[in-house]
Amino acid sequence: MDEKIEVRDKRRIDVEGNVKEEYAGRGEAQKRKALPEEKKAPEERAPKREEKQEKEGESLFVPFLMNLSGMAYMAMGLGETPAEPNLAEAKYIIDILGMLEKKTAGNLSKDEEQGLKSLLYELRMNFAKVASKGRI
Repeated sequence: MDEKIEVRDKRRIDVEGNVKEEYAGRGEAQKRKALPEEKKAPEERAPKREEKQEKEGESLFVPFLMNLSGMAYMAMGLGETPAEPNLAEAKYIIDILGMLEKKTAGNLSKDEEQGLKSLLYELRMNFAKVASKGRI
């Protein structure tokens, strides 16, 4: 077995992320494709996850709030199917929404901010009514 083995590196990009000279003449589009995401121009980069969410609509924040409020109403026994209220659970969820209001202050759109405030107001008023009836 006197066969000589020759090893050739066929990668188009060197360790620094640059296109090798032998592949440089293959066109600008090929060069751009070979560049890592950070080295591409901003308009050539793939949108990040956060950017995609913002483009798909306001955000997932409002549906998230609605989900939590539904859970709070269910815990208060005011859901679609009335059940025995669990005021401790309802208070916990309302407190979470209050914490979200504080932590997201200044980072929400006017509609999101107003929606969260009115949602919290309604939940707190309903909680007070249920708690005052002594339905524990």
